[in-house]
Amino acid sequence: MRFNRSSCDKCLDVCPVKAIWIDDQGLHIDRDACTGCMLCNSICPADGLSIQNFNFQSVLAKLKDLQSPVLSCHVVADNQAHIKIPCLGLLSETHLAVMSILAEAPVQLNLTACKKCVNGVVVNKLQKSLFAVAAKLMNGSAPKIKLIEEKADLHFRPISYTRRGFFDALRHMDFPETIGYSGGLPAGDKPKAYADKAVPDKIKMLNKILPMLPETLKNWVYENYYYHLRVDSNCDLCLSCVMICPTGALKIGGDGSTGKIVFSSAFCNGCNLCAEFCSKNSIDIIKGFSGKNPSAYASCEAAT
Repeated sequence: MRFNRSSCDKCLDVCPVKAIWIDDQGLHIDRDACTGCMLCNSICPADGLSIQNFNFQSVLAKLKDLQSPVLSCHVVADNQAHIKIPCLGLLSETHLAVMSILAEAPVQLNLTACKKCVNGVVVNKLQKSLFAVAAKLMNGSAPKIKLIEEKADLHFRPISYTRRGFFDALRHMDFPETIGYSGGLPAGDKPKAYADKAVPDKIKMLNKILPMLPETLKNWVYENYYYHLRVDSNCDLCLSCVMICPTGALKIGGDGSTGKIVFSSAFCNGCNLCAEFCSKNSIDIIKGFSGKNPSAYASCEAAT
């Protein structure tokens, strides 16, 4: 369900074929025009455009076990890769940041077929996202992700399985990855209610890796991929922000006589819905977290 006065139109801007439009009834996709580049999916802060039965955490787990992992797409059947996802345009900056942090060996993104693909626009997007990751988290050094555009530069080593090993591997694969991907975005599910709260998968991944990060890197992640919230004295505790928040990052704290809005940075996706929905203009969402525990609900400091 979409708040029809939300100013967010990132998916419209990023769609290369203009297959998405928004009106008072919500968001619509022209499925005949959609090419399945997944750029809308990667840029949506709330995972509002998601792929059914796709689990990126399982992809990460498989990549981590490989010595020289290659990731590619399902669009080209003979693309060399250990793991394939619907389209590499699915990889957001946050996905790439997590991959760079967790990778024990450089991950190769096989883009060798992109030049002739209708979704070749994703290459430029990946280049910009990797540059941003390097600037924010790697102190300017190259992330452990390589964009491979020429076949001569691809170093792919097939994995050999015994019969038993093959079925063990198959058993641990996600079903959609085993059978391949048919392309396009899935047909709409029944509309969600505002009471349905869900933290986007990319935020869950960040929360999961935080405990294993050195303090300096953890602070960089806090600074670039987490948020804090400020509520000024005009707030009348109408709780509209709590209800509109799609992730559960906001709730009411305190007792009946001293109620207040409390906020968890670990649940916030930075969508800004709470600020847009506030009739008093009392809320500011600001990038960066400076506390000790982003999962804890804390009182929101007053804006100055």
